[in-house]
Amino acid sequence: MDTLFGAWTPLVWFLIGFVLVFFLTRWINAHLQGTLLLLGVDADAIMVMQFVLLFPGILLHEISHWVAAKLLGVRTLGFSVWPQKKGQGKFQYGAVRIASADILRSSLIGLAPFVGASLVLILIGRYALGTETLRQVVALGQWSGLWGALAEATRAPDFWVWLYLIFAVSNAMFPSAADREAWKPLLVYIAIAGTLLYLAGWKPSLRAVPSFLEQVTNPLIYAFGITALADLFFAVTIGLLEVGIGAVLGRRVQY
Repeated sequence: MDTLFGAWTPLVWFLIGFVLVFFLTRWINAHLQGTLLLLGVDADAIMVMQFVLLFPGILLHEISHWVAAKLLGVRTLGFSVWPQKKGQGKFQYGAVRIASADILRSSLIGLAPFVGASLVLILIGRYALGTETLRQVVALGQWSGLWGALAEATRAPDFWVWLYLIFAVSNAMFPSAADREAWKPLLVYIAIAGTLLYLAGWKPSLRAVPSFLEQVTNPLIYAFGITALADLFFAVTIGLLEVGIGAVLGRRVQY
């Protein structure tokens, strides 16, 4: 892989991919709603239309919570996948109610949709779209072959179906505010424990960290790269539709 950042290059690429996908999905969700508003669609209809459009990702999100809870021995109290208003223009498309658990297990259950979606995106990219050539082009920094590798991926059977699934899964992969509730106290405890261990004389070696990060982040770099390209396509499409519809109707949405 490109050595611009030395041994930390995999982590840098992972962070770039993560940030790109995070902001692209937020932009897409906001401007998809904006485009529908320009067409005069009311809030209830927008909620239902987005639910239907993102249903595969929403279902995966909630199933990931449920599976994680079962694997960690936390009792589930209810499972629902249906759109509901939450006030202030916010919607909830599904929920898994779980019994009270310690912050570690609660944090892992909250993180489960991100992990589950990442695995699905990796599988789609590798086995459905056959983008191994694309991965090698990026890994080796052979940018001259990028367009050829992308063109090869578009020739995969049912390409548009897989592209839609990437879109749906990626736009429902990030943990919600409720999913992240247990993260703050967990991070505080980890920081306190690390500080106490350091003051007690524990000096961890950082030599093995880059190698470990490479093993962990390489598959995610692959998944986020594919997802960023797919989301960029949909973002451009939605953006052009919004501008065109706004120009024809003489309307504009303020974000």
